Amino acid sequence: DIFTDRKMIFEMHYEQIDEWKKIAPHMKMIYIMPNDKTIPFDMTKERNLSPEKEKERLDDIKHQYDMIENDLSFRNKFDKILYNDYTDEFVKKLIEELNNMEA
Repeated sequence: DIFTDRKMIFEMHYEQIDEWKKIAPHMKMIYIMPNDKTIPFDMTKERNLSPEKEKERLDDIKHQYDMIENDLSFRNKFDKILYNDYTDEFVKKLIEELNNMEA
């Protein structure tokens, strides 16, 4: 499916970007950053993960945010960075951005 001209949406871990870009260099990447970074941490804690898994996930979230904020080479892997305020308006904006992206 990634070799078609159809627009499709995938969610992927940031460590997979380079591999996907090798396979499909035409792919567009959007990073969705929360306006309030405490929300993903709180949501992760609500998932009732094992203490080890929760710590691993929280560390990964922190690492991701540090990279997107401080590592220009990482930021440049994305065609766009959108800031999510967890509202219906953001969903509309995301859909609009996706519809306007060239395949």
